[in-house]
Amino acid sequence: MIDRVVIALLFVALCFVLIERVSCPPVALAASAQLTSFSAERAMKHVLAIAQRPHPIGSAEHDRVRDYLVAQLSNLGLGPQIQNATGVGTRYADAGRVQNILARMPGSQTAPASPPFSRPFGHCAPERRLCTM
Repeated sequence: MIDRVVIALLFVALCFVLIERVSCPPVALAASAQLTSFSAERAMKHVLAIAQRPHPIGSAEHDRVRDYLVAQLSNLGLGPQIQNATGVGTRYADAGRVQNILARMPGSQTAPASPPFSRPFGHCAPERRLCTM
């Protein structure tokens, strides 16, 4: 009986240690980290630029944020495109002109020449979308 209790307690302790280990967030990297790694410090610079003031759809601030994102993507050499559309809210009876910012980064592999509907779920195309707004 005592053996079962000891095993159960060891199992609970092991589960606690594993849960604690996987639930810890990764260490935030400084701006000096490699450009191929995510840096919280570099990201915060962009968050502060975007979140200076509220930017509802159709406002001058919305245009400022759009222009900032387009400039940042252009600086990365991604050639962003702006897709204009009409957005309709599902929670409230809202509708308005929305703009999606699309940027494509060339992939490292070429995809087979097949229609999109014939590809298996989760197939990666040779390009991937980076940012939509």
